[in-house]
Amino acid sequence: MYQLKDNIIIRLSDNAFIPKAEGNSDYQEYKKWIDEGNEPEIWQPPRPTLEQIKTIKIAELKNYCDQLTSPLLEEFPEIEQKTWDRQWPQSEEWLAWEASDQSAPEPEARTCRTMALNRGISLKEFCEKVIPKALYFDYASGVIVGQRQKMTDQIDAILADESMTESEKYAAVEAIDKKEIFLPSPEQSQQS
Repeated sequence: MYQLKDNIIIRLSDNAFIPKAEGNSDYQEYKKWIDEGNEPEIWQPPRPTLEQIKTIKIAELKNYCDQLTSPLLEEFPEIEQKTWDRQWPQSEEWLAWEASDQSAPEPEARTCRTMALNRGISLKEFCEKVIPKALYFDYASGVIVGQRQKMTDQIDAILADESMTESEKYAAVEAIDKKEIFLPSPEQSQQS
């Protein structure tokens, strides 16, 4: 019995590779076997383990989430992104102070103040621009991460389900569709 892998002949009895050379007796034996009406098996790659399938599917979900969030991030340099964790709380704190009777000391809002000054706008205007962007990014990332985590939980539940056969587990994990993860619109973030 023989197997073909990428146009290479393999004799299954001893896993010998048989060159396609007319002077080779093993090749002549293979041709005779074919002439007798036999067909070689087509090589199939080994099936990955369930843990490998899990790793592959989780990587697929992560990469898809990165693709979805890329438009949210690509217009901002990394150095600006590193300030987001300060911009939002500083903006909220300063706007709350500004809306109050201002009897408490004015918040420093150092990052926001520096950016506003160098942007050539008031601190109030800067903070008012930060809040809706921060709220949308927070909402959108929460939706995407939550959806990915839900799918990861589904994978774990499938693999732990003792009532399923191995084939059913493979099929169930493969059926998890990354395209069910979506990037919400800014309007959706305002409705939540």
